[in-house]
Amino acid sequence: MRVVVWDMRKATNASPAWNYFLELAPDLALLQEVGSIPETVGRTYVSLEGQPARPGAFRSSALPFSPGAKSVPQSCSQASGLG
Repeated sequence: MRVVVWDMRKATNASPAWNYFLELAPDLALLQEVGSIPETVGRTYVSLEGQPARPGAFRSSALPFSPGAKSVPQSCSQASGLG
């Protein structure tokens, strides 16, 4: 299993960091300071997003690999503390 932990440094949809992320092809990604997640990543990964610590702050996300998944069951997001 490949796990990636990464401070994305406010990466937006257009950031080249997302191309590298897709090349890494992790089974699970724990990302901090996510500005926005591009659609190409959203097709392969399900996003469990936490709440910002303060207004205007960037989010943290957990992205488990889930081929064809459209959403995460409510019980999973609650159990992770990200729901």
